[in-house]
Amino acid sequence: DFSNKYTNGSVSIIGGSDGMSGAAIMSQKAFHLVGGGISKVFSSSESTIAEILHDDESMMASKITNLTNDPFFQKSKVVLIGPGLNIKDLTIDISQIFQDEKFYIIDAGGIDAIRQKKLGENFLLTPHLGEFSRLTGKKYTYLFQAFEDVQEYAISHNVNILLKDRLTVFSNHLGERTVWNYPNPKLAVMGTGDLLAGILAGLTCRFSLTDCIHLALSILQMSSKMKMKFPRAVEIRKFLEKRISDG
Repeated sequence: DFSNKYTNGSVSIIGGSDGMSGAAIMSQKAFHLVGGGISKVFSSSESTIAEILHDDESMMASKITNLTNDPFFQKSKVVLIGPGLNIKDLTIDISQIFQDEKFYIIDAGGIDAIRQKKLGENFLLTPHLGEFSRLTGKKYTYLFQAFEDVQEYAISHNVNILLKDRLTVFSNHLGERTVWNYPNPKLAVMGTGDLLAGILAGLTCRFSLTDCIHLALSILQMSSKMKMKFPRAVEIRKFLEKRISDG
């Protein structure tokens, strides 16, 4: 095995605004949960950066203003934009960091940041129903109302979309669509979207996108075996860590 921390995956995470450090930390830890090699959080918040560096001395974090010239960002294969991101704190033109050789996962606060931006097939958007509604300008009450629009949006914008709801719908940029029909009430809690985003970042480095989607959702589905009826996201992450480490 000739793998190293970069061949196992490298991700730059943009997020963790004031009061939302937990989202960025959750995604960063989830990235390493599935074997991701090396990560760095870029945040506008001094307190978020301090919390990350204090929590685990092996982790990295820096001010978002240093992003474009940061050597680690230049080497990152994956960029995750959105966990705990307040769009008002995005002090750079997001399109300036788009590069063909990187893969971008756009989640949560990042969804609004990429509206009206030219994207491509190296982008995966992971909106929930409300965020997808803001992208399309249509109002959806139920997932089935957005079912055809997911495919249409993916094709017309040449992007990949994972629409999260009770069921999960994935369409790649070619319009090839699959449905994850395994409802899991334990995931209906704040923080699980950040958990999924980090897992996706860790797997995208090493698998095809379709395989990555199925693996990530399968890993999250393990939480259905938890004895706790209403676990918090951090408890789900710790449960998954144990399941994965135990084999």
